[in-house]
Amino acid sequence: MKLNIHFYSYKSLFLVLLTLGLYTSGKAQKPAFPKIETYFPKLVNWEASLKKAKEANKLLFVDCYTDWCYWCIVMDKKNFRDTSVSNKMQSFMDCYSLEMEQDSLGRLLRYHYGVASFPTFLVFNGDGNLLFTYRGYTEKEYWMKEMDSAYNIIQTQGSKGKYARPGFLKMSPDNIPDWFMPFINSKDFTMYKDTSTSGFSEQYNNITDVFELFSVGRLSQYYFTKEHTQQWMANIKLFDSLYGNDLTRFHTEQLWSTQVYKAINTNNETEFKENLEELLKWTEYPDYAKYSNWMHWYQTQKNWNAMANLFDDNCKTTKYPVTAREYNQTAWTLCKETDDVALLKKALNYSKKSIELSPECKHFDTKAHLEFKLKDYKSAEASAEKSIELGIAAKEDVKKTQELLAEIRAAGTKKDAKKSKK
Repeated sequence: MKLNIHFYSYKSLFLVLLTLGLYTSGKAQKPAFPKIETYFPKLVNWEASLKKAKEANKLLFVDCYTDWCYWCIVMDKKNFRDTSVSNKMQSFMDCYSLEMEQDSLGRLLRYHYGVASFPTFLVFNGDGNLLFTYRGYTEKEYWMKEMDSAYNIIQTQGSKGKYARPGFLKMSPDNIPDWFMPFINSKDFTMYKDTSTSGFSEQYNNITDVFELFSVGRLSQYYFTKEHTQQWMANIKLFDSLYGNDLTRFHTEQLWSTQVYKAINTNNETEFKENLEELLKWTEYPDYAKYSNWMHWYQTQKNWNAMANLFDDNCKTTKYPVTAREYNQTAWTLCKETDDVALLKKALNYSKKSIELSPECKHFDTKAHLEFKLKDYKSAEASAEKSIELGIAAKEDVKKTQELLAEIRAAGTKKDAKKSKK
């Protein structure tokens, strides 16, 4: 998964939307995880750390995490603790970690920069200007490229950086309004006198503080109506002046993506098309945004033929290569949702392609299910056995595949018995 502001993949962004239902953050996602022991030292003194970085002619890197964030743990374990990664980062950055819910400095950065998801990574110059913002877990290969890109920009364009924002040199807890922490932790709308949709709209429209406008917009986007999103857009120039137009563009895209998602889930085709049109104006990847959202629309409408045809068209292009996961997801969706033989055969071809690209336990499991539905019991048995073999080797739970294998064998035995009677 690769999600960051400047170089993020729209395909990853959409897959996250399908997985989670919407962009989420805060306590609603809080599982029971032990306190994270981060690789980088804790950022304690903001001004002293800036001064130290400036004197060393380095940047200041902040790993923004929470104790409940699973992907924060993965990022730390797979990247930061890899010496080839940490050595590269520390060659031109002073690197720190900062907890964003309990730590007072973490809450300050979260408020000022609209940090709404974790992990998030902020990179500042020695003057306190925010140069880069990255979001989400990123595989080592991509992360190393990001670091190379950041280093090259600094070398060619100086410490101002391509994406420099004004920054907040004098950050004080007094700058955070009382509503902020309860709001981001529990989406507490009681800070407003009228908590109805119309009341929220009226009061949001009357907000004058730029931080509140930005923070509420970022952290309550699912509660936004189309009108709220348009109100946000009326302040884009103000946000650009503070946060930079690349960051504003990214958040505006998220807001319209949420509106598209809501229209899909309410089966409102008119709103879906109108909101998608707005989204396409803001995304850097309009072709894929159009394709992926139409795929979601057809899936919600249970129009499996249209979904499969659109998927086939996308497979023919090379602009956005289809991954093994996408082949498998589409094959599994058709397997679960339709008994149409032609579509099941098409899904079987998708499944075979996923195995060709990545021979994993779950991909063979999908193939076994499809062959079972198509009554090819011999092939289904072989696929299920292979899935179980790979699953055991990977220490995965194979109980459901074993149950499927038993059904396949029973159906095969019954079929053989009928043949023998004839």
